[in-house]
Amino acid sequence: MGDTGGDEVTYSADITTVNVVPSQVVTVLVPTGAPGTAGQSTTGIERLAAIPLSGQRAVATNASGQFIYADKDTIAHAQSTIGITTGAVSAGQSVTAIALGPMTEPSWNWTPGQVIFLGNDGQLTQTPPTTGVLLILGKAVTPTQIFVCVQPGFIRS
Repeated sequence: MGDTGGDEVTYSADITTVNVVPSQVVTVLVPTGAPGTAGQSTTGIERLAAIPLSGQRAVATNASGQFIYADKDTIAHAQSTIGITTGAVSAGQSVTAIALGPMTEPSWNWTPGQVIFLGNDGQLTQTPPTTGVLLILGKAVTPTQIFVCVQPGFIRS
């Protein structure tokens, strides 16, 4: 490079041109490599079902670490609700619950933009409960898709 005598210096990169005045400190972050293809990102947790479980229902863990239906009237589920099942299984079978990420079910008819709450027996609802545990499971993106993001519950009296 050498001495520029205080003049402005121009550097070029693949994505941008940066003008640098020698008396200033400039940090430029330039990404490298070609971007990858976008994919669906979800966080699923796999456990054994303690009881027969339906798909697309909220689950919590029991004392043995197995999935059971989460319920707004069970105070312990304010902290032990994990996610929403991806499919139905019999007791003793492995099941995945989505804890974070998109989930689609063609039979749903949600109001987009509104949150999804925990109801009774793992049911999902857009009506906030007036008693028991107030727990947000996610938010409706479209009538048939939600973005699951399980939050800690608050106990209502």
